[in-house]
Amino acid sequence: MATTAYQDIGSDAGPLQHIWIGVDGAFNARHVGNAGFQFSPENSELGDAGTFLAYSSIYSPSFGGHRYSNLGLGIPGMQDWDQHSQSAVVSANGMSRVVTMLQTLGDDLTLYIVDTYVHGQDCWRTDYILQNNYTAELEVILYRAANVFLNGTEDGYGVLRADGSVGVAANADNNPPGNVLWFVPLVADEYFEGDPADLWDLLGDLSDLTNTIVVTDGDAALALTWGLTLPAESLVVRSCLT
Repeated sequence: MATTAYQDIGSDAGPLQHIWIGVDGAFNARHVGNAGFQFSPENSELGDAGTFLAYSSIYSPSFGGHRYSNLGLGIPGMQDWDQHSQSAVVSANGMSRVVTMLQTLGDDLTLYIVDTYVHGQDCWRTDYILQNNYTAELEVILYRAANVFLNGTEDGYGVLRADGSVGVAANADNNPPGNVLWFVPLVADEYFEGDPADLWDLLGDLSDLTNTIVVTDGDAALALTWGLTLPAESLVVRSCLT
């Protein structure tokens, strides 16, 4: 088991039987149609997947506390979130929800992550509430990034929709239609699909994403990013579906 604490908002009835949300901002999930998990490593409740923030440095989940993480030694330039906490799971009216709180060093920024699963749906929703506690305007980049494990393999084809949704598909151009893992931004900004090493390099450099889609079959990672300007002592909200 992972040493980093987590909660599960999945439903036994599925189709998402497990949605593991880490106290450190990491996540993984298991779909009823797959023997393994949806993000790499496929046998770790917390995958190489999570929430990152570029603010003076890059804040990341605590991969060293994850079972079998390929990022256990860390990513150059990245540091774990300075503080974190997590609520209990609240389940009612066919819905489960958990709230995770992350903070940067010095508590300049607080990020609340609200993960909600409506039982029976093929996706879950993540709402990011980023609060600037500082007395001056701050420029930051918020990332949702993951190494994908689709259909029992790390390989897949990049796909893109007009609304800015980015995915990894089992088949080129999703033709014929098959399994696809999507990141769907409710407010679109930038996206990435391609080799995981390239993605981690971009994050380690505090870079914007490159609106890149690698359409050929290969080791696949996904990411969304939002470049944000936060006025002093204010907050901003961004949301996506997975």
